[in-house]
Order: sequence, then structure tokens, then C-alpha cells
Amino acid sequence: MDDRKLGQKMSDKMGLKYIKVYRAVKKGVDEFLDKDYVTFSERFAKEHAENNHVYHDEPYDVIFALIPSNKLHDAYNPGEYFYVGKPLKGKIIYTSLGPDEFEGFDENYSIMKESLRKAIRFLINEAMQSKHYTTRVFDRLVNLSQINVGYEISGTYGEYTEVGTYALPLDLKSRIIENTKIIENYNFPRNKSYAIKISDISIDLNKINYSSDLYKQYVLKNKPTLLFLDSYTNSNGNQLYAIIRDNKITTAFFGKSYSMHNIQQKMNVDVFIKNMDTIIQKKVH
Repeated sequence: MDDRKLGQKMSDKMGLKYIKVYRAVKKGVDEFLDKDYVTFSERFAKEHAENNHVYHDEPYDVIFALIPSNKLHDAYNPGEYFYVGKPLKGKIIYTSLGPDEFEGFDENYSIMKESLRKAIRFLINEAMQSKHYTTRVFDRLVNLSQINVGYEISGTYGEYTEVGTYALPLDLKSRIIENTKIIENYNFPRNKSYAIKISDISIDLNKINYSSDLYKQYVLKNKPTLLFLDSYTNSNGNQLYAIIRDNKITTAFFGKSYSMHNIQQKMNVDVFIKNMDTIIQKKVH
């Protein structure tokens, strides 16, 4: 297993003694192992199982356990965590349906049979090698016809108001795919880790499908910084980032433009690349 550095304990952050934890696993696996990636989102774990089913062409299960919060730590990826401890038997709560049966869990995530198959096959073959990265970026952004948007409530941290949905322009989706290919094909020094801003996610206030007239009036009047709100993993933002470790894309996440000044410390990386031109011009050191 790679050298996975542990973040803060959940017992130090949350007033809970036990937390419901989920993980997508191969058939025949029913244990949480030391330093396994886990999620607190049942839905995200199920989506991950479905994506793995397509990628590996075999069913995946989702296992569940109630785990003490002092055995759970922040991971590199927002919305994901590490389990730390002895092998712990989980309960199988879901088995993936596969692309011929799976049609999404709700209207906001209605990936239909054929589009799911074609989209993921395309990404596997044409976009990137990292499974984590593919799932995180494309299934949560590029392949959604509409994204949920909102703003962080003033004076809070991590509390949001959702105002409606927004269709990402095709040129933005194309730029994200193009930039990720550039990153994947670049030969980064293996002795350093990098956080790279792939793209800003600009949201046109006048093209939002607002949930109500009140939200529309508030946004147009106050012009808050609007964010892509990912209800599946709680990774929200208006910028898209990739993490490179050992010359490999390990994950991607959404960041908020107003809170990324200490990204190197947050993501435990050596270098922060703010502009793709640095890579294109081969100026990475």
C-alpha cells in the first residue's frame, strides 16, 4: 500500500462517537482494512461501485459499518476519509447493477444506460488513467447535463444555500478534458507532489435555472460567489484541481476561489501550479 498520510481524526472534529462508513469493494471482500479509503456518503459509495463495475466489467459491492470516530481520519480527497485499525468486517448493503440496469438514484443524477456506458468507456480510453480521478472529475461534473449551484452562507464554514441548477457550456467541458490530458501526459518530477488548478468553473448568473424567484432576486442583487455543490461527497467549489503524486494523477477536487490560499498545506503537496501555461511551457520544477 502507498504511503498514505493521515489527516485530522474525526473524533477531534465531530461530536460523534460512531460514524456510518461505506466503501465500494470487489465481490468477495467484506472487510475494512487499515488505511482504506472510505466515505460517509452511502450514495457516493454506490455510484463508485457502479463505475467500478463498468471499468472492471464485474459486479462490486458496497460494505457498511458503524466505526468509532477516533479510527477515522481526513484523507487527501475532500469527502473521503481513511479507516485506521485492524480488519473490520462490514455488512454488504448493495451490489452494483451494471450499465445495462443502472439508471441513477434520482433525477439530478439520472445517468441512463447507454450514456453511462459510452461516457465511462470514453473517459477510460481517452482521458486519464487514474480511476479515482476519472470518477471524481467526470462523473461529478463533465457528464452531468446540469449541476447544482449555490453559495456558502456568510459567517459559516461549509453551510450552503442551493439556488438552482446550471448547464456547463461545452467549451468549458472541452477545456477541462484538454487540460487533464495535458497533465496526464506531462512528466512531473517523481520526488515532488503537486496541486494543479485545472480550470475555473464560471457560472453565468443569468443562465441559472433558479429554484424560485426569491433566489433569483437575491443572487442578481447580491452577486454571491456561486459554487458547484456536490451533494454526494461534499466537495464544493468554483475551481477544479488535480493532485499529482509520484508523477500520477491521484485525485481531483473542487475548491473555492476565496479559500485556496493555503492549498499546499491543506493537500500536503510541495508545489501549487496556478496556471496551466506553466505546464504547457514545460516550466515545472
